Formats: sequence, C-alpha cells, structure tokens
Amino acid sequence: MRAERDRFDLIINSVAEPILVTDPDGKITMMNDPAERLFTVPGNEAAELAQSVQANDANFSSFVSNVFFLGGGRRHHGGISLVDPEKGIPVPVEAVSAKIIAQAGELIGVVTILHDQSEAIEKARLYEELQKVSSVLEEK
Repeated sequence: MRAERDRFDLIINSVAEPILVTDPDGKITMMNDPAERLFTVPGNEAAELAQSVQANDANFSSFVSNVFFLGGGRRHHGGISLVDPEKGIPVPVEAVSAKIIAQAGELIGVVTILHDQSEAIEKARLYEELQKVSSVLEEK
C-alpha cells in the first residue's frame, strides 16, 4: 500500500498544473507541488505572502463549497481569482472539479485541477489590439 501511495504521489507531482483534493468538510487533504506554491507559506515569509495565501485559500474554499452543495452532476468548472504569493500578481484560473464518490455512493471528497488563464487572456487582449490597429490601417 505504501508503494502505491508513493507511486500516486509521484504521478500527481509530475503534473505541471495545481491539483488539490479536499475532504467533505472542504479541508485540503492533498496537493501537488504547483498547488503548494499557491496555498502554503514556506518558513518565515513576509506577512504579505501569508495574506495572499489566505486569500487564495478563501477563494478556493468558496469554489469548492459550491461543488459540494450543487446537485446533479459530478463535475463543476468555473473561474477563481488567485494571487501568485511570490510575485504578488493576480492569477486568473479556471478550476475543474470532480466529486469523488466511494463505491457505496457516499461523497468522500473533491479533486480540483487549476488551469492558469493568464496566457490565454493576454493573447485575447493582444488579438483585440491587433484588430483595432488593423481597422485603423484599413481606414487610412
């Protein structure tokens, strides 16, 4: 069983995107290394870093509580506003969550993958800007 757990941890930590698992009370029970950057304060870091991590935790907890209380489907997705604690900049993410249902049918947790949307948003902004410049050039 220990070997399976180590193998599972190795797989989860090899994923570049943050992955979190919460229990039915909404408490984070497991996360991979990329998630730890967003949701834990290492050692003796500044208070600003701790505030960013607390804000991230509050925003994530709110999202996950909606997953627990939603009826119907096992999957849920939506946007969450997080902050990169080290850089202090906003990180818009799309969260994709799935309920973890035991064989007996009871809800035992939620697994969530966070997709950073910063690059996609920047590309859309640049494309819009390019469209405006193109329109001005066509008019001239």
